[in-house]
Amino acid sequence: TAPGTAAGDGTEPETEFEELVGLLQGTSVLGVVVRGFVEIVGNSPRLQSLTKLAMIELLGHFRGDLSRMEVLPTETRQLMQVLIQERNRAVIDDLKTALKSRPRPASISVVYGAGHLVDMERRLRRELRYCPAEALWLPAFSVNTSGLSTLEIGLVRAFVRAQLALMEPTETR
Repeated sequence: TAPGTAAGDGTEPETEFEELVGLLQGTSVLGVVVRGFVEIVGNSPRLQSLTKLAMIELLGHFRGDLSRMEVLPTETRQLMQVLIQERNRAVIDDLKTALKSRPRPASISVVYGAGHLVDMERRLRRELRYCPAEALWLPAFSVNTSGLSTLEIGLVRAFVRAQLALMEPTETR
């Protein structure tokens, strides 16, 4: 990586961050396209089901800390590190503060997605000396496939698998 660049491609990290912010706010060209796509999908129950199915297939493929997955581009891993590890650090800091308060809370709930699990559990064990008593998993979202054909479901799954295969390093393909 060249000095001052994120991936050696000449793109300044600040520019990448600004592009990400523009995407999330919907102000960049890509943000406008994504917002339009979301609007179209939001108006079609069939497209909602296909999109949810694709997301479930994609997210189901990844295990553990996404910021450490070598198949992802460096920039994506860095973003995942911020989204997962830094957000988890903030949660642990808030927990430490809550546990010091008087009167001490009778219970505290921490709700987070599966992508946070590995790092969050490590932090809870190491920093707070906790161990799990039970696990309760709730679906973040589900999909009703009754309006989709077997062919459509198979096509979405095959498409996601093909895209994931393209992300694998060439020596493993």
